[in-house]
Parts: sequence; structure tokens; C-alpha cells
Amino acid sequence: MPKLSLADLVKDKRTALGLSLRDVAQAAGISHSLVSRIERNEVRVPGLAVLQALSGVLEIELDKLLMAAGIKPEASLRVVPDVQALALASELSSDPMLGRFVRAWRRLPDRDRERLARVAADLADLQANEAASRNLETVEQRNP
Repeated sequence: MPKLSLADLVKDKRTALGLSLRDVAQAAGISHSLVSRIERNEVRVPGLAVLQALSGVLEIELDKLLMAAGIKPEASLRVVPDVQALALASELSSDPMLGRFVRAWRRLPDRDRERLARVAADLADLQANEAASRNLETVEQRNP
């Protein structure tokens, strides 16, 4: 069986669940145009947060979405874009707490950074799934 592209995987699962583009977008907290662009293969590698949200709404394992997008699941743990964004923000921000966090992060050994990244990813998955479930319930209540 050939590997499905991210576009095919998202569209097939959305239609199998009987959801519209807007339903998925609202439940995932993203724009319907982004969902449409993903399904048309115009966005081949959306951000990790988008994939996490789609994972929860469409009931697809995050690893499966990552692989369909051409990302090795373990690679998503080695690069922590949120922390990199915090590092940039700390340089632009006068918030001393943010700066202290980033400096402490930079001093951690790689092994500890990876461990914390896994915990953060698990928490983000849990939060995204809970938010997607709440949003999906809202959509289902509006569209009985």
C-alpha cells in the first residue's frame, strides 16, 4: 500500500468523519483556508502546532501526520522551535523572567533538553487534543 501524502491523509480522514473544512478548522483553532491549502498540497509541511491540532481533531496519531509531512517523529523532539522563539523574544523583550528561562535552557545538557522537549511535546499534545475535543463538541452542538 503506497504511503499517503499529508494532503490525502487529512482529506480522507476529514471526509470519513463527515466534517467540513470549516468544522475541522474551528475545532483545530486554525483557518479553514489553511486546512484547504493542506488538502490541496499547497502546504506540505505545516508547523508542529498545526499538526498537533489536526491530530486531535481528525483522530490521527501525530507520528502518522509527521511522517506524511516528511518529518521523522523523533526529529520533532530535537528541534524545539518554541524555545527558539522564546530565545528570540527574550532578546527583544524586557521581561526578566523570560530571559532567565532562556538562559537556564541554554545551560542544560542536551540529554535534559531532549527530555524536557518530550515532556513539553506530550503536554502540548494533551492540550491540543483537549482543546480540539471541546471545539469539536461545540461544532457538533451547532450542527446536529
